[in-house]
Amino acid sequence: MLFLITLAIVIDVSAAGLSHPLPPPLEIPNPQDCSVLGPGWIKPEGDYAFHTPLCFLFVNKLRTCHKAGRYCAAKGARLVEIYTWEKDAWIWSKISNSTEPRWIGLKFNGSKDFPLWMSGAAALPSPPYFNNWCDGQPDDDQSPEDCVVVQNMSGMWNDIPSGEKKMFICETLVFD
Repeated sequence: MLFLITLAIVIDVSAAGLSHPLPPPLEIPNPQDCSVLGPGWIKPEGDYAFHTPLCFLFVNKLRTCHKAGRYCAAKGARLVEIYTWEKDAWIWSKISNSTEPRWIGLKFNGSKDFPLWMSGAAALPSPPYFNNWCDGQPDDDQSPEDCVVVQNMSGMWNDIPSGEKKMFICETLVFD
């Protein structure tokens, strides 16, 4: 039942023209080897594995939130969406030595009470939905703070103005 409710939210938001859905899966010969997508694409290793095959690109170029989203889209991907502690922890393990926070695919469309993933899925504040906000966030301190970064020092999320330039993380589905 929960899945159907979540799906309905995605459809309603998408119908309003607010979504940037994940492109169809890319066909690669071995989905365990993301390097065939180009330099820098990686697959999670170790204790963390996804239920669906995903590849990630940690981009060290500085872009605004929306330009980062377009960069990912040009590669057949989207800004990363984080739905679990495991995925959040794995991403933080990859950026904790970075000098910059990174854009993720979470944004606000006028209301701090209703953030949306760029795919159109709602990022609701309580279980079973996942979030990892820094204390006191989102706060819209430098109004408008309409996009979200994952902090390199803590792995927690913060809302900041979309015009700031930050590094970012792309993700895409793959299949064999």
